[in-house]
Amino acid sequence: MRGPQLTEYIWFPVPVLSDLVEQARLYAPAETGGILVGHYTVTKPNGQRDAVVTDVIGPGPAATRSRIAFEPDTEWQTAELSRVYALRDRRVSYLGDWHTHPTGQPVPSLRDLKTLETIAAHTAARCPEPFMAILGKEGMEQDWNIAVCQHEALGRIRNIIPRTIRGF
Repeated sequence: MRGPQLTEYIWFPVPVLSDLVEQARLYAPAETGGILVGHYTVTKPNGQRDAVVTDVIGPGPAATRSRIAFEPDTEWQTAELSRVYALRDRRVSYLGDWHTHPTGQPVPSLRDLKTLETIAAHTAARCPEPFMAILGKEGMEQDWNIAVCQHEALGRIRNIIPRTIRGF
């Protein structure tokens, strides 16, 4: 029996990355975040696949933010996810979450790791191996960096190399 299919890379089109950075700038120094939407590629000869992020959904109008956390407007996000799903002819799905660490490196906190576990266990999410993309920077003059981790079906967390797609 084969093990779970591993994700080799997660691809971010330049407009998607630009949207993430713009939302990060808009709310800094408070945290913000949202949802990653996209699809998986076909399995490659090495047995792995890639994820492609086609859309990001923001935090929503009723989201709350602080320097160390944010709580999304889940009702709004659910409606937006349905809208994007219909817009993309049902060819995309929920891939995971994204958020910012505006005063630190893009390294998952214990709360972030627990969130990944919760998403993976939530059957309604239909995402047993969710991603978490984190944008972070240590100083106001620095550029935003992105890191991505994924909760694997075996309960481990692993880092995924983000890649950029130009001209999507």
